[in-house]
Amino acid sequence: LVSLMASASTLWHVEGGNYLVPKKILEHLLKQSDVQFVKGHVKSVTEVHRIDIDDQGGNVRLSYQPTNSQLVHAVDYDNVIIAFPLHRDNINDFVLQATDHFNQHDYRMQSTHANFLHGKLNCQQYNLTKSECERLKAIFYTNPSLPYRCVAQQQTVNENEKQYKKTDKSVYKIFSPDKLSLSDYKQIFDNDNFQLIQDIPWLAYPKYEYPQKMPPIQINKNIFYLNAMEWSSSCMEIEVISARNIAMLLTKKIGVDLKRSDKHVEF
Repeated sequence: LVSLMASASTLWHVEGGNYLVPKKILEHLLKQSDVQFVKGHVKSVTEVHRIDIDDQGGNVRLSYQPTNSQLVHAVDYDNVIIAFPLHRDNINDFVLQATDHFNQHDYRMQSTHANFLHGKLNCQQYNLTKSECERLKAIFYTNPSLPYRCVAQQQTVNENEKQYKKTDKSVYKIFSPDKLSLSDYKQIFDNDNFQLIQDIPWLAYPKYEYPQKMPPIQINKNIFYLNAMEWSSSCMEIEVISARNIAMLLTKKIGVDLKRSDKHVEF
């Protein structure tokens, strides 16, 4: 169902890329607070067991390597929020030593290739007329034996559609679970009348299974996992809801009031 969201008529694009949404939100929040922002690579999160009850150190140790540094720093915190997906494919890059109730190896991400090509679709294989072919914007494949899943025409967010009618070629994005070959492209496009622009492999969303095993939102008393909800439905809106829920849990735990605002922020 999440994949069908792109077929809706009210689909919006983020000019410059979706990554700008969290980037702009972070920049806005940093301006509104006095928190310290450290850019680096987090290596591990480890639960700390204090023997001395008078020890005022934190409950969670976070080890990270700052950008442009070879040194690894270790800092203790009262609480930690993990805000990226934990799965077996990144188990060598990040270590979570906190609980026996969560096994990072139990979860996997779906590998997907985003192929961008410039060319003309081979409409003859679908028995389409020239007029029908001109109106064809996307193809969704339901046969699992095919090496690709969908083909969609791409348009920029700041130019009108008339500019694309000057040529019979367009830019298309193809989603495929594995790397496509030249013969795969030839099944979609007209003869050799196409050019591969870029093939981007990425871990798109969790690898869903039935019954789906959900990771915990609260891994232990002091570690929260924002991306746990991604194993129910992987989209930006779900992550926002999860972030709000964790903020409410954490502020209630430490006994502070959560500042609420209905003000809309424009970036």
